[in-house]
Amino acid sequence: MRRLALAAALPLLAACPTSPCPEPAMEVRWNPQDLDGAGGGSCTGLGVATMDVIVDAVRVRTGVACSAGVSTLDPPAAGAHRVTVEGRDANGFLVVRDWYDAVAECGLTTHAATPGLGTLFLAYGTSTNLCLAAGDESGLASYLWFRVKDVAYDATWFLVDQTSAPEAMRTYQCGPYGSQPATYRPIRLDLPYGVYRLTGMQVVKDPTTAPAVQYQVCAPTDVTLHGAGETLREVLLSPPTEVCAP
Repeated sequence: MRRLALAAALPLLAACPTSPCPEPAMEVRWNPQDLDGAGGGSCTGLGVATMDVIVDAVRVRTGVACSAGVSTLDPPAAGAHRVTVEGRDANGFLVVRDWYDAVAECGLTTHAATPGLGTLFLAYGTSTNLCLAAGDESGLASYLWFRVKDVAYDATWFLVDQTSAPEAMRTYQCGPYGSQPATYRPIRLDLPYGVYRLTGMQVVKDPTTAPAVQYQVCAPTDVTLHGAGETLREVLLSPPTEVCAP
C-alpha cells in the first residue's frame, strides 16, 4: 500500500508550478556631478537640459528631461550590458557623461549614474627644455598646436593648427619667450567624462606669418576621464625629423 500511495503522489508533485522569472527590466537614475566628481551638481547648475541613454552602443532613450532624474528602458536581453548616460544642453552639445556595466536579471534592476566632467592637464615639455630650436636667438614666441578627439564619436573636441583663425593659433604659448629655459604651464581642458585621444602636438614658431615646427610628438595617446579628481598626462616633444600634422 505504501508503494502505491507514493506512486500516486508523484504525479501531483511533478505538477506543482515553479515561480516564473519576471521579464528583465532596467531603470536608470542619474545624479549629475560638478567638475572633477564633486557632489552637489544639478541639471540647472550644469546647464544640462536633456539626457540620452545608450545601451551596448545603441541609443535607446533620447531627449529625456534631465529634471526627470530617471528613465525606464525597454526590457533588455538577460546578461551584461554597457550603459552610457549623456547629458546635453539646450543646443544638443554634450556636457556630462557616465558609463557603467550592468547585468539584466529577473525583474526590475535599478542603477544610479553620475554623469560629470573632469579636468585634463596636458603637461607638455620639450627634450631640450626650450621653446625654440637650440641656438635660435630670434626672440620670437612659439605656440602649441594640438588636437584632442572624443574616441567614442571619433570627433575633434579641441583643435589648434594652421587652419585655425590667427588669434586661435596663438592661444597656447610655449613657456615664456624665445630660447630661454622654458617654464611650462600645462594646458587645462575641462571635458565630459570619456576617453580622449591626443593625436599629436607641435611647438610652432611665428605661427601666423611663417610657421616653423620646433618640436613635436606624432604618436597618439589615449587618456580616460572618469570619476573624482584631475587627470594629468605628460607629453614630451622632440625636434622633428619629419613634420607631422597634429
